[in-house]
Amino acid sequence: MFNFIKKFFRDRKKSEQSKDQVMICHVVDGPIERGEFDERSLYDAGVPPELQWCLYASVVYEGEYTTEPLWFETLEEAEVLVNHFKTSINPIIMEF
Repeated sequence: MFNFIKKFFRDRKKSEQSKDQVMICHVVDGPIERGEFDERSLYDAGVPPELQWCLYASVVYEGEYTTEPLWFETLEEAEVLVNHFKTSINPIIMEF
């Protein structure tokens, strides 16, 4: 389910010494359907066509706290994250 998210951060890795993990702290916005975005900008950003739903989430990666778009194939997958943060303040830590 989180394969594209792991690949997204792995491709942004700045050095080989960096920890291979991302901490998702909370959902800022979404889920947003792919049709709400300009298809050309999605292509330029490397978002595969099979990913249909986006969440904007606060994440910590390589010591930086940012808001990032996280893409999912189905609405149900995106709602897993939304529902987690409706009932918990614990971050989700993904290692890759």
